[in-house]
Amino acid sequence: NHSLSEMQSHQVPRQLAAILMADIAGFSRLTQQDEDETYVNVRKSLKAFSKIIENKGGEVIGYQGDSVFAVFNSARDALFCAIEAQQHFHRENESVPDHKKIQFRIGLNLGDVIQENNHVFGDDVNITSRIESLAPVGGISISGSFYDAISSKVSYEFLFRGEQHVKNISSPVRVYDVVNEKLSVTTAQKAKTNKPGSVNWLPSILITLVVIITAAGIYHFLSSIDQTRTSESTTVTPSENYSERKPSIAVLPFSNLSNDAEQVYFSDGISEDLITDLSKVSGLFVIARASSFRYREKELDIQAIGKELNINYLVTGSVRKLGSVIRIGAQLLEISSGKQVWGDRYDGHIDDIFTLQDEVLKKIVGALEVKLTDREKENLTERFTNSVAAYDFFLKAKSQFDRVSSVGNKASKVFFEQAIEADPDFADAYAYLSWSYGRDYFFEWVSDPEAALKSADDLIQKAMKRNSRSNVVNMIYGIIKLYQGQHAEAVSAVEKAISLNPNHADSYAMLAFILNYSGMPEKSLEVIRTAMNLNPLHSSLYLNILGQSQFLTSRYEEAVKTFSKAILRNPEDNQIRLWLAASYSLMGNIEEAEWQVLETLSQRPEYSIKDLSERVPFKNPDHLDLLSIGLKRAGLPE
Repeated sequence: NHSLSEMQSHQVPRQLAAILMADIAGFSRLTQQDEDETYVNVRKSLKAFSKIIENKGGEVIGYQGDSVFAVFNSARDALFCAIEAQQHFHRENESVPDHKKIQFRIGLNLGDVIQENNHVFGDDVNITSRIESLAPVGGISISGSFYDAISSKVSYEFLFRGEQHVKNISSPVRVYDVVNEKLSVTTAQKAKTNKPGSVNWLPSILITLVVIITAAGIYHFLSSIDQTRTSESTTVTPSENYSERKPSIAVLPFSNLSNDAEQVYFSDGISEDLITDLSKVSGLFVIARASSFRYREKELDIQAIGKELNINYLVTGSVRKLGSVIRIGAQLLEISSGKQVWGDRYDGHIDDIFTLQDEVLKKIVGALEVKLTDREKENLTERFTNSVAAYDFFLKAKSQFDRVSSVGNKASKVFFEQAIEADPDFADAYAYLSWSYGRDYFFEWVSDPEAALKSADDLIQKAMKRNSRSNVVNMIYGIIKLYQGQHAEAVSAVEKAISLNPNHADSYAMLAFILNYSGMPEKSLEVIRTAMNLNPLHSSLYLNILGQSQFLTSRYEEAVKTFSKAILRNPEDNQIRLWLAASYSLMGNIEEAEWQVLETLSQRPEYSIKDLSERVPFKNPDHLDLLSIGLKRAGLPE
């Protein structure tokens, strides 16, 4: 039995707090319209909001891209802060066109929270997040507990929304809207509703939900595939390595026509393999998977897709897998005419999957009348495994690995290991398993990053012994060598990967990434532009690499523009934010630099220049010094 004093010593300290959460309505739409303008306006709005919070006695706990999270000791102060903020933005928007207005939703709640190291936790934090998502655009919604505490102390009116069932909260939550002529819910609107206390619903247009990032802060990661699509791709100079005379082609994700929705990993794998195989042909310009897969489940408009991706041809298809029977259908479409150049359907047993894939590939290459070299003819018929079971495990693993998260990374390892067990000579499976451990090291997803890096090295060595001519194996070998500080070997490995697959966008991106850390940022600028040509709807990773190249070549204003776009696509990537802070700092905008550092520290309060330097493997110490000087001026602790 424990004594009372022992039990009390283990109790988590809690405190009663008024919680405020707010985010910008239509943030994705605003970003798609104009990334640069949206970034400037969002930063300006969040700064104004934070000043109002501070003036009302609140404490900003953190920012998450387009949202703000704060706590107050007084419910009254929190309410007055929310009202003043909405009235401020109402005035700011008076002369702004509707499609450009920055408008907030605000949620308020009162409850027990755990506050530690500038982080706030607890069920009431999650409830606030749900209430905020229910708030009307330009308005304020409050919880029942907040209403009980404040309603008799202020002259404002409140509109009862009823008891709301919200995600991950077991009991229904009472929700009220604040009524004010300068808010979304006005006195006139309230007059049309039932008397307070009765269940009443706002018009459907005001209860369209946008589920936002929760207050505890969800850590998102630097990713090679970023799922946030933007309509504007970065303007790049066409690479001289690619002639406009080459047939250019994109492969859309094949539709899963199987009865089991979970079989989408298999149809995706068929599509990705076709992209990989076509990419081996030097006479083709092949769009990367990350760009072509953005069109999943969208209405097929080949003219629009052709214009957006700047291609001549499009491949679409479907996969039906019923038990051991499989059917693959595919067609090649010409963009200019909209006509089908070739199309066919192939039926067979699952054991024939590789033969069926080869048939589709040969037909497409033949229809495009592309001349193959002897090496390309050999490469096209080369399979990385002859085991159907290993192939199936590998596709399952890749579907988890491509999530780029600690959970997905951990899940992928199980399937990669099963693929290796089914085929002990499966080089690509060893390579990707190596990369999963490399991610554990780079992102510090495990307690012992150095042990993870050693495992990554052991696995990539096994992959190289099994197939040193694999594009994937060589690319990942280069990444692991960079993590180990072996810059020359890293560059050489990824250059070999590109020679084996001249259309692989991620190989170019990884080469540019390695060149930056190898002291060759000028060359990196050329290479990352080639990657962007191959992957027009590129991720924030590509922008991050481009921004780093610009920073390291003293193009600070260009770097600011690039990193600003990158952070809009991936607001939770603190590495991008720190490079942006250093860029602002070295171009003389200390105020904006300090803002970026404060946003980072709101997520990782103990972070320092030393922490960053341990994960940026610069060969040239001057480059590390340059980044460190910029961050020191911006206020990041040493």
